[in-house]
Parts: sequence; C-alpha cells; structure tokens
Amino acid sequence: MKKILILFFSLLLVGNTSAGVYSDDLGKCIVEKTSPQDKLLVVQAVYAAMSKHPEIVSFSRISGQDDATFKKEFARIFTDLIVDSCRSEAKLAFRYEGEYAFQQAFELLGQVAMIELMQNPRVSNYFEQLGNEIDASKFEGVFD
Repeated sequence: MKKILILFFSLLLVGNTSAGVYSDDLGKCIVEKTSPQDKLLVVQAVYAAMSKHPEIVSFSRISGQDDATFKKEFARIFTDLIVDSCRSEAKLAFRYEGEYAFQQAFELLGQVAMIELMQNPRVSNYFEQLGNEIDASKFEGVFD
C-alpha cells in the first residue's frame, strides 16, 4: 500500500505523459547532468511556485530572499543545462518536437527529483502515516 501511495503522490505532483525520442534524449541528458544539489534546488523552486496558490499560501513560510534565490538558481540551472550541458540534445528536440519536448524533459527531471526527495526517511514516514489512515479492508478485491 505504501508503494502505491508514493506512486500516486508522485504522479499527482509531476504528472505522467509520454515523450518523443528527442525529448527522451533531452530528458535523459538533463537528469544525468543535474547534480543532486541542483535537483534539490529545482524541487525548492517548484515548491515555492506551488506555495503561491491561494489555497495553500498560508502554509508557506518562504522569505522574499529565498524566493528570489530559488528563481535565480532555477534560471541558472535551466540555462546551464540547455546552453551548455545538453545543447545538442536540446537543439534536436526543439527542431523535431518543438517546445513540448522541453516540457517533457523537465517533467522527467521533476519526477526524478521528487522520487529522490521522497526517499528521505522523514518524507517516506509521512507517506506511511497517510497510508495508516486508509482502511485497507475497503480495498479487498481491488488489487487482485
């Protein structure tokens, strides 16, 4: 049940769409060339963006300085990946698949970064607690 919950929340947070061959190549390059620290910065920037939603803004304590840092660091990471680290993959992806290829590639980075984030014991423990609130007996016969 825990694995199903983690998969559900991963898909809920970052989506699940299919990509073309060139966006696949770009996505692989982006994931491989993004350091663990930069993956964390991407997640922080996405978290900061989501925290602006009116329904959850009251739960966020992101300072103006942190917000500016996330934006600047995300721009640096994006630029480094597209202009330097994955330039040839980016050119081919754009030529044959257009802007959508970049969306696909960065969704892959988001998925990988979220999976890594969710492997943290405190995060996985919270998901386990969510699972503990679910009455497993109501799912009998669903996953046979």
